[in-house]
Amino acid sequence: MEVSIEGSQERRGREDREDKIDSKDMMDKCGREDREDNLPASNSDYSSPAYWDSRYSREPHYEWLLDYRALAPALAPLLARLGTEARILQLGCGNSGLALDLHTAGYTDVTNIDISGVCVANMKVQHPELTFLEMDMASMAFPDASFDLVVEKATVDSVLVDTSPWELTSPGHLLATRTLREVKRVLRPQGTFLSITFAQPHHRVPLLTQPGLSWSVVVDKVSGEGSLLDYYVMVMEEGGEAGRQAALARWGLGEGPSLGWREDAVVSEDEETFIEGLQSCIFQSDVSSGEEEGTEGSQ
Repeated sequence: MEVSIEGSQERRGREDREDKIDSKDMMDKCGREDREDNLPASNSDYSSPAYWDSRYSREPHYEWLLDYRALAPALAPLLARLGTEARILQLGCGNSGLALDLHTAGYTDVTNIDISGVCVANMKVQHPELTFLEMDMASMAFPDASFDLVVEKATVDSVLVDTSPWELTSPGHLLATRTLREVKRVLRPQGTFLSITFAQPHHRVPLLTQPGLSWSVVVDKVSGEGSLLDYYVMVMEEGGEAGRQAALARWGLGEGPSLGWREDAVVSEDEETFIEGLQSCIFQSDVSSGEEEGTEGSQ
């Protein structure tokens, strides 16, 4: 009888484990399907408010790149220096948990903006104790020198994802440039801009060190638990022209790749057409010049 009971318990335990495995597989499958459903038809959609409105209408939460726990060691020195009284602005907050995490850590003066009205409405309901505003990060309504810290996590990435990193006059780069100039405007003189990105420094630093921004740039690499990718925490502060030049020198930036060929060495019109087409294919964005520029992605 004892053997029978133990056998029955073992079978029930095995069945319970199988049920749990089946449930986990189903949840994983549903999670993958949900993520796939939220992917845009084209990378250019990341710059469209309509895409984000549609996505946020069915997605309650998504954490881009890394969560606060993974970022905390890299952020701790900066946040400690600023103090809990710091006025903080988050660009393209999306449905990330970063706003709540900062609030829980004691940083209660945090303003979160996003271009998606659906996102802002949802986040206000989820977290009524926090501040969420519908606003375009490239044209902010805040007075000059309003914040001690401006932070963005993959928001600038979203407007550049369909753009060659070398094409600084593309619509995505022009939108990012307007955003950075707005960040500069709303930061206090000794304020800090914090950018969390998957972009390699030699691609992103030229954007962050454009004339007029006068930022120094410090880069820290962060790896997520179980992630195969590295991410970068970039800290920008007032550095003047010397700081800007030092950042460019530090990252060994050039003018980008080029195809070395001489027109007089081409033996046929077909060869010239092929080379010009190859150069265009490699180094030019497929974003049309007439595409809407006054929008932002949200993370």
